[in-house]
Amino acid sequence: MPAEYSFDVVSKIDQQELDNALNQARKEIAG
Repeated sequence: MPAEYSFDVVSKIDQQELDNALNQARKEIAG
């Protein structure tokens, strides 16, 4: 159970990092 929880937390952090990377890429393309 704790392993699943920690994986879920890491998964959410990765999603946030992915969103940030996509936003940064869009700014660079638009700029």
